[in-house]
Amino acid sequence: MESRYSREGKIKKRTKMRRICPLCNELCLNKKEQALHYSGALHKYMKRLKRIQYSYTRNLRSLDEKIKASEGQNEPLIGLEYIYQYPADKRGVIPYACMLCDCVYKLDTIFYHIVGIKHRCLYLSKNFPAMGIDRNFRVKTPSDFRKLLNAVEIVEKSHGRKKINVSNSFFNAKKNGGITYDSESGGEWRRNRQITVSKIID
Repeated sequence: MESRYSREGKIKKRTKMRRICPLCNELCLNKKEQALHYSGALHKYMKRLKRIQYSYTRNLRSLDEKIKASEGQNEPLIGLEYIYQYPADKRGVIPYACMLCDCVYKLDTIFYHIVGIKHRCLYLSKNFPAMGIDRNFRVKTPSDFRKLLNAVEIVEKSHGRKKINVSNSFFNAKKNGGITYDSESGGEWRRNRQITVSKIID
């Protein structure tokens, strides 16, 4: 973590920015690495897979509808019990918070987060470590993706599909670990503490 001196001579901590591709669970330390990742074979493969595989959710207007539609597509979903839906904000945007991954999304990106690599790896590593998928599991080939998907299918089949949580209270950053939500950017979040600040890029 970088630091600098304030006018009073005291050291002030400066948070660093990370960029994580939620689709590939790939960490990019700067804009150059991010650009290289987006132009790489893995991201293009995952993007094409997402466009084809999840096109059935395009015109659905709620997360529940997307979840129900996924049943007919044989798409396994895990970690739904960590998802919280809050009332719409003043702009009419409904925030969805994932307490497992410490991030907040709006409707058009929360489903992609749930079926994304990062969310699945974190859930499996925390709740089912015996599956052999840790939080830093990398998907670099189609066979890696198949290994992860097989583990997700086994967990959902043996433990069932959970339900998301619906809150009657408006989203409150202080009550949610300092996570703040920008409804205009959709997938951006920050944790207001003296730790690394992460930025989710869709």
